[in-house]
Amino acid sequence: MPAQEDIRHQQELLSIHRRNLEVLLRQHALQGGEAHATPVVTNSIRENRTQIARIKGVLRGWGLPAEDHPDDVEVPPQGQASQAPVPGGGNVTIHGGTFYGPVGPSGGSVFNQSNWNVQGNVYNIAGDLNLGASAGKDEFLAALRAFKAELDKAKDVPADTAEDVRDDVDGAIKAIDRAAPDKARAESKLESAKKLLADMAGAAPSALLLGKLLGDALAALPQLPF
Repeated sequence: MPAQEDIRHQQELLSIHRRNLEVLLRQHALQGGEAHATPVVTNSIRENRTQIARIKGVLRGWGLPAEDHPDDVEVPPQGQASQAPVPGGGNVTIHGGTFYGPVGPSGGSVFNQSNWNVQGNVYNIAGDLNLGASAGKDEFLAALRAFKAELDKAKDVPADTAEDVRDDVDGAIKAIDRAAPDKARAESKLESAKKLLADMAGAAPSALLLGKLLGDALAALPQLPF
């Protein structure tokens, strides 16, 4: 469990970014919306939303509550179709290799894999581990722990495969959560877990989305500041 000081720090950052976002959204509206708003305002809105999502991911990864706010995510323009979340256990068909999220209340995803044709149940798997560009060791560990929570939801992944994936992710956590983190070992463990899921993707649709989450973690790993 993180120190209370770390928890308070993340909660304070969340409040700061939400206050910034509130001001920026007012400026955005006064400037005439998306078509007329200055790039500074538009980009600042996106950056604050990215940081809000990252911090909520950290807090949830620590097992702490992080309430969603309506302004945390962009609302599609009027008349534009929105992507509705797929209820847990709902039936999802992926034809031609393209899947668009979100598939759960905490995030969305875009996944492309040519010639895939997957049909089955996707169990409310989150579409994002909320690993921002400035993620550090604690955020990365929180993301891996959050991944394990998503893995537990995937009832279509066979128990023995899920156990092997969990063991690999635990190995990656141990490799990072030490005085001298071992990125190479963590990468090896995550690649192993990702391959296990890839081998199951045709029979277990949730494995496809879980593999995408591990891909995000692998992409962030080289950028960690240690």
